[in-house]
Amino acid sequence: KDFGYESFDCIRLIQKLQNCSQNEALYIIYRDFKNILKTFKVFTKEKYIKRPDVFEIKIRKWNKKDRNYWQQYQISEKCLNYYNVFPINNLWINQEEINLKGLVYAYYFGILEGIERFKIYFPERDEYRFIQNTNQNIIQGWKQLRKPQENKEINFITSSLKDVMALRMVNHKYNAIAPNSENSNIPNKSLLYLKENYNNYIYYNNDFVGMRNMYDKHIKWNLPFICHDIYPMWEEAKDPSDFIKKHSLQKLDKFILSQISI
Repeated sequence: KDFGYESFDCIRLIQKLQNCSQNEALYIIYRDFKNILKTFKVFTKEKYIKRPDVFEIKIRKWNKKDRNYWQQYQISEKCLNYYNVFPINNLWINQEEINLKGLVYAYYFGILEGIERFKIYFPERDEYRFIQNTNQNIIQGWKQLRKPQENKEINFITSSLKDVMALRMVNHKYNAIAPNSENSNIPNKSLLYLKENYNNYIYYNNDFVGMRNMYDKHIKWNLPFICHDIYPMWEEAKDPSDFIKKHSLQKLDKFILSQISI
């Protein structure tokens, strides 16, 4: 609009300048903008695809603080190494060093599309606890799935790599994976593989978002789920690893067995 002595929107302004009707003004705008757009170079969609950030890390040795943190969830150093979780001192994103404070861990998922993929975990933060260059094609714990057996093993689809590792510590016969987030989908090919080779249960967080996503995925994927809200102990634990912290591996295993045998 022109905020001088008279105020017009663009259509009325053209009407005023060209002394024409509203339909004629609309045609003039369409004609002129169409000709302007022809002068711009048209780029293909691929040219606008943002390349993932490049992460570089410097791994340090495990120390007592690391062990104290992960031991809360009964997750061993051996398990962390198996799932490619490493303590780090330094992080660079696109060659720019990021200032790190406190405990910081790198979850490494290998190379995808020529770029090493990481989630960087800041457990001591209250918010923004992850930065990452992953995408929905990354399934946490996928490479650590045991080979399919003649009698299908149990596999949990859970919310985080921490829960994946915690469930493996509960029972070495349990498999577990986690999509990139609770909102993420599992690619159809991967979901078909899971259904053909494992007895799968969706096992999301015991909060509003987690329960909502669990019910959504239950319908979409046609898979059973672990129901937290009927078990009193879950009132004070939001996820499997938190349950272990407040109770024990054995009590979580007891709860799981009560659910999958229903």
